[in-house]
Amino acid sequence: MTTEAHPMQVDVSSPRDFVLTRTFDAPKDLVWKCWTDADHLAAWWGPEIFTNRVDMDFRPGGRQLITMIDPEGKEYPIEATFFEIEEGSHFIGGMTTEDYDGDWKAQFAKWAGGNSDGVLKVVMRVDFEDLGDSRTRVTMTQTFPTTGERDANVKMGAEPGWRESFVKLDAYLTRLQ
Repeated sequence: MTTEAHPMQVDVSSPRDFVLTRTFDAPKDLVWKCWTDADHLAAWWGPEIFTNRVDMDFRPGGRQLITMIDPEGKEYPIEATFFEIEEGSHFIGGMTTEDYDGDWKAQFAKWAGGNSDGVLKVVMRVDFEDLGDSRTRVTMTQTFPTTGERDANVKMGAEPGWRESFVKLDAYLTRLQ
C-alpha cells in the first residue's frame, strides 16, 4: 500500500457529522471528474482489495449505484440519489446500504446503539476547492441521522476505508496527468 501524499484530516466534533478533508496534487476539474464520472469513480473507490461497478446518472434527481466487490466475489452495493450539483464546486446526495447482507446490518445496528435498522443512511456533501498550482482540496461531510449511527460508521472502518480510497485516488490522478 502506498503512503499518503497529503494526510487526510478527520473531524467528528459535530455530533452527527463525519468530515474528511484531503488535498490532491491535481487540478480541480480533473479531481471533480474523478468523483462525477462512473468509469473514473470505479477506478479508485473503496478499499485496495475491492473492485467496483458503477452506474451513475449525475444530475439532480439522478441515481448512482456503486457495487464494491471483495476478492471472494461478495458484493456491497451502495445506492445514492443526487440532490444538488453545482458544477465544479460541490454536490450533495443521499446514500444507503439497504442491500447489504444481514450480518453487516446486525453489526451496524449493534454499534449504533440498538436504535438503528442496520441500514447506513447518510447525506453526503463533497466540496472542491482550487488551491492553485494544480492542487485541490476536497472536503467530504457525511451527516448521519444520529450520533450513534455516525459512531457505528466509524467503528465499521470508515476512516481507514476512506484513507485507502484517497491513496488510490492519488495514484489514479497521477496516472491521468
